[in-house]
Amino acid sequence: MKKLTKLFIAILLLVALGISGYHVFPLVQREIDRWRHPIHYEEYVMAAARQHDIEPARIFAVILAESGFRYDAVSRAEAKGLMQFMPATFEWLVRLRGLDYDADDVFTPSVNIDFGAFYLRFLYNQLGDWDHVHMAYNAGLSNVQAWLGRPELLENGRIVHELIPFGETRRYIQRVNNAISEYRRLYFDE
Repeated sequence: MKKLTKLFIAILLLVALGISGYHVFPLVQREIDRWRHPIHYEEYVMAAARQHDIEPARIFAVILAESGFRYDAVSRAEAKGLMQFMPATFEWLVRLRGLDYDADDVFTPSVNIDFGAFYLRFLYNQLGDWDHVHMAYNAGLSNVQAWLGRPELLENGRIVHELIPFGETRRYIQRVNNAISEYRRLYFDE
């Protein structure tokens, strides 16, 4: 609520400046874009980005697409936390990393973001293409590997977005790629 109040006051101020002859629409639009693409949990995202060698804009975009930055989010399919892990996936990643976490630790922002970045890097090491990584994050690695074996879905070795068999994944990849571009533009000077 506090953020909405600040945004409303900023818009009123910019409108007042606009009435008095200043060109403020780009400033208003930038604030609206930042409101739509927040950078919550910045400390955790930046640490995970460094540790797992992933650009922060990509991690922010996945969090936005997955949970809208709600650390306690639970999907209809039971995916949990900021980066929406299925319980079996989280347990598998804990074992893979040789760490000791409880199932409820998935709701701890620092843990969830670290595991999300680790998983993104793991998928990249398997697939070597960020679009394929985001498809796998949404639809599962085995589905993407199967799609890569279907020549009618490929162009130059890459899955054509419009031909992705799952409509949800087609929309997801577009949403994530758009958010990555916006985060780069708004915060990381693309």
